[in-house]
This record gives sequence, structure tokens and C-alpha cells, in this order.
Amino acid sequence: MNLQNKKVLVVGSGKSGIGAVRMLGKLGALPVLFDSNEKLDKEELLKKTGKIPGMEILLGSVPKERKKEFFLVVISPGVPVDAPWLSDYRALNIPIWGEIELAGAYAKGKVIGITGTNGKTTTTTLTGQIMAAYYESVYVVGNIGNPYTDIALDTREDTVTVAEISSFQLETIHEFRPAVSAILNITPDHLNRHHTMERYVRTKEKIAKNQKKNDVCILNYEDAYTKDFGDRCPAEVVFFSSKRELPEGIFLKGEDIYLAEAGRKESRRLMNIHEMKLVGMCNVENVMAAIAISKAMGVPEDIILKTIRDFRAVEHRIEFVATKGGVDYYNDSKGTNPDAAIQGIRAMTKPTVLIGGGYDKESSYDEWIEAFEGKVKAFVLIGQTKEKIAACARAHNVQNIIMADTFEEAFGICVSQAKPGDAVLLSPACASCGKDWSLVIVAVRRFGNSQRRREREAQESFFDYTLLFIVLFLLAFGLVMLYSASAYDASLHYEGDSTYFLRRQVGATALGIAAMIVVANIPYHFWERFAVMGVAVSIGLIFLIIPFGYEANGAKRWLRIFGISIQPAEVAKLAVILFLASLICRLGRKVRSWKGFCVVLFVPAIIAVLVWQITENMSSAIIILGIAVLMLFVACPDYKRFIFLGIAGAGVAALAVYVIVQMSQSENAAAVGVRGARILAWLDPEAYASGKG
Repeated sequence: MNLQNKKVLVVGSGKSGIGAVRMLGKLGALPVLFDSNEKLDKEELLKKTGKIPGMEILLGSVPKERKKEFFLVVISPGVPVDAPWLSDYRALNIPIWGEIELAGAYAKGKVIGITGTNGKTTTTTLTGQIMAAYYESVYVVGNIGNPYTDIALDTREDTVTVAEISSFQLETIHEFRPAVSAILNITPDHLNRHHTMERYVRTKEKIAKNQKKNDVCILNYEDAYTKDFGDRCPAEVVFFSSKRELPEGIFLKGEDIYLAEAGRKESRRLMNIHEMKLVGMCNVENVMAAIAISKAMGVPEDIILKTIRDFRAVEHRIEFVATKGGVDYYNDSKGTNPDAAIQGIRAMTKPTVLIGGGYDKESSYDEWIEAFEGKVKAFVLIGQTKEKIAACARAHNVQNIIMADTFEEAFGICVSQAKPGDAVLLSPACASCGKDWSLVIVAVRRFGNSQRRREREAQESFFDYTLLFIVLFLLAFGLVMLYSASAYDASLHYEGDSTYFLRRQVGATALGIAAMIVVANIPYHFWERFAVMGVAVSIGLIFLIIPFGYEANGAKRWLRIFGISIQPAEVAKLAVILFLASLICRLGRKVRSWKGFCVVLFVPAIIAVLVWQITENMSSAIIILGIAVLMLFVACPDYKRFIFLGIAGAGVAALAVYVIVQMSQSENAAAVGVRGARILAWLDPEAYASGKG
């Protein structure tokens, strides 16, 4: 659709509306931002949208005579599609879109659309992290809080966009087509908006309405609505199940997640649920959905499973916050309907003090109360629904029901009611009805901050004993090699003491091990600040070789500082390791591109050339490049790229050796130098047994 110089009415001045206005401005449209709240400050709205040629702001109402001016109407998710005033635009045959339809019409690449009553945010966030671990260009947008319209025009053909899409957003889609869609579950919610359960279900199903047979739709086999939709879905259906084995799909068997694939007689075990940092059966289902989505997107299995193992709960969704006084505190404020709150209480394994209540969405609370199953030792209620929930709880014989007027008061009651070994769970089963909810979150987080800081520092200073063993083994092996190579010379020059060099090296090794232990127990973030400085110092020391270096064994590679001899090349090796570790972390997935790859190699390549040319230390130059390539391989194991580099490097090395050999046999043999002599000695060790560098 060409929107150049077309007037587009954007209804709603929240994140979605502002994002739509900015996108329309980039497309050359003439956006008119409308909000029924006439008390809003136009200047503040202009600060959010920025200056857009031809843009207008209307507050309060749209004059009737102006309605026919608009080519398109874009409504925010909070605007009901059956609002009476929208009928005027329908009568004029003006299309009514939402943010998802607008962004989807212009975005490039592949889209993953995720919906469902519960679990959308966790599944979307996890899927986004899995995609980011494999693909270079990834965005996570939609109901999760990032407007799709903010990034739609930045997408490329290789972009993967992961979109959390609510039923409100699905009401206004027309042509939107995700490559992979997922409906996690459908339970009663937002019936004050959709009016009937049937209409709510049909709205959720719209996420797949434009998909084709070559697209994929992920569905929950244990949800009656989504299972039924599987027979009518236009896309290829992949089911997941938490209760039974499936002939095809992802399923839970005992405490293990399995994959059953077409053409394979037996299913394959993927992981144990206790390998995850998430808790609760709802999160097991979220993980299975994320696996199915990621497999459909072609992400390798090892990347999927590693990301899941590292993934922590989304804030406010059965999120462990802290342990204080022997009491575990959980934040499930995303549990804003009874079904979501059921998942929250089911995840608890200890006697629980529960906070519930909030804004009334005309829900029924019987199933939620029944799910308590004796776990709830105190039930603290707040908000508009507290009396309604209390009556339901009493009907189910729930004891110790306590009313509170504010969230802060409710949290204080929970702290006093909970004893060591208990849990406190914030899971309202209703929408939040007041800004004071943040007070509870702040209070719980205050408990958790110091503990999480201690845990993080403990992880950063954690000593890797496997790595320690490998280092000690290599040091011991090196000492044996050193003694073997130096014993004869030591006996000749140090009065028959064959262990002279060995003893010196053992002393240096002991100092090195002590330094390693100290350094390993200091959080790595401390060392990161010295990354650039280390490179600068090492380069400076290499250049100091020119005026101040002294020669040993035919090569000028040593400096004497305060009576101590050092090789700048050895300092450079440590500096390169520290610098590359910091740079690779900063670049993240950009390392996967050739540009990022070359950026990482640039600094070590420069240092290697300086080491080779100034200090005539070819072996150290090769080691520095080897360190860089090895670290890049660990960060981005692209075998094709490294095979290409290996072949290219071998070719260059072979050419260099050939040139040196030819030079050594010519009249310019002296030009071979120390570096060439070392290569010739390696090729013919008998001819260069001693004194040849």
C-alpha cells in the first residue's frame, strides 16, 4: 500500500500509537494522532513523535466533516473494534488496521507470531533469545512492550522478528502472515472485551488465518480449543503435550522432554526439566513450544537446548526473587487471570502465603481456588475483587482470609504470616488496579538485590577445577620438555648442575600458579576495564625494542626494566586474550558476520605483524594469531569459515617457506635473517643443530 502524502488517522497516544505515527512519517504519510483525552499536552506528544512533516494532533474528538479525509485508520490495541464511533469509518469504506497489520505490511524477513491466554511473554522472550543465538538480525516485539512499528522499516530479508500478539492486536489483522505461529493455550480471559468465549477463541485463531501449507503452526495438544483448531488450521501443525506421548511433536515423558519426528521409529530425549532454571508445569509447556518454534525455524538443537538451560524467568512470571529469613519470595504479577494464577500456585512446593485480587474482568475464580489443594496457609486479598474472591474462597473452605486496603499493607501481612520454610507468592488472578502494585515489587526486589549480587559475584569468581587440572598438566608436561631440552647445556655451563634451568622454571611456575589463583577469584568485570590499556601497553613495549632492546640467540626481542628481563611478545599474548574476550562479548552475534569476524581479527593481526617484524619472534606472532582464531572459533564455530581460513593460511605459509628456501640457495642467502633461519632449521634440523637461532 502506498501511503505517500496520504492522511492516516492513528487512534491512541500510547506506545503503539506513537510507534505507528513515527513509522508513518518515515513512509511519507501525513499522520493525524488522535486521543479522546483532551487534557493531554500536545507539546509532550510532539516530543515523543518527533517532528514529522504534515503531522497533526487531535484531542477530544474528530470533527465529523473531517472523517472522510482519511485514507486509513490505525487503532491501538486498547481500542475495541466494536466501538460505535468506528462505524462511521467503515461506512466510508476506510480500512481499519492495528499496529501489527501496519508493521507487517512493510517488514521484511520472517515473523514468528506467538499468542495464547498465558505464557506468551515467557515463550516470546525465550524464543527471541534462541533466535538471537543463531541468527544475526533478530527483533522481539509486540505485546511484550516493544512496538513492532518501531523496527519494521529496519528489518532485512534475513531478519527474524519474534512477536508476542495479544487477542486485542489480533482483532485488527487482515493480511498479516507469520512463517511460524503458536497458540499456547486458550482459557477464559478478557470476556469484558470479547463478550463470548467463542468470539475470544476465534480471535486467537486469527494468528494463523493467512498461513499456507508451507508455514508452521505450533499448538497445545492438551488444550481442547487448540487441539480442535489443529483440524482446521491452514498451516502444517506441530503439537506439544505435557500429558502424553505423541507420534509427532514435542512431549513430556516423566521429567524428560522428547522429540518425535516423522520417519523416525523412536522419539529422542532432549533434556530433563530440572536442567531448566524455570519452575512450574506452565513453563515446561512454554519451553516445549519454544523448542517446536525453533526447530521449525531451523535452529540447531544444541543452540536451542543451551539457551533454554541458561534462560531465567521473565520478570513478574513465577519469578523467584529472593530468600529472606528462610522464606522464598515469588513474583507472579503477570498472572492476571485465574488460569495463569492456577499455574503459579501449582508451581509452589511449600506452604504458601498468597496475595490475590485486583480489577474485575468478570472472571470465575472457582478453579483457581480449587487448585490451592491445601498449599495456601494465608490468603491476602486486595482490590476491587477482594470481596468476590473471598466469598468464593469461603465456599471452598479456605481458611485464614485477610483483607488489605493497599498492596503495601498486603505485603506487610505476608511477611508477618510467613515462617521459615514457607513461600510468599504474588499472583493476583486479576488485572492490576492501582499504581501501588509497584510498591510490592520494589519491596520484594529490595530483599533480592543483595542476594543476587552475592550470587553473581560468586559465579564470577567461581574456580573451574577442570581448567585448573588441564593447566597444571600442561605446566608439568612443559617442565619435562624443558628439562629434556636444557639438562645437557646446564651441565656444561653450570658446574654439572643439570637442573639449573628446571629449578628456575619451577620457581617461575609456582609464582604463576599463585597469580592465577588470585586473578581467577577476582570478578572478570574488574579485568575488562584494562582490555584496551593492555593492548596499548603491549604495543608500546614492542616499539621500545627498537631503541632499548637487546639481542639473544640472534634475535632482538628482550627489554630490561628495573633489572628484570621481559619479552614484550609475552605481554602481548595476555593483552590479546583480555582484549578479544571483551570485544567478542561487546559485539555479540555480530561476530557471526564477516565484518564482525574481521574486526575481531584486526588488532591481533596488527600486534602479530609488529611482533614478527620488530622483535623477529615469528613463533610468538603465530601464537597470537592462533589465540585470536581459537577464541573466534569458540565464540562462533562456523566450520566453513575456519576451513577456508585454514586453507588460505596453509597456502600463504607454503608460499613463504618456498620463497625462504629459494633465497637461502641464492646469492642473497644473508637476507633470510633470523626468521628464515628458524624455518630452515625446522626443515633440516641436522644442518642447523646449534647456533642457528
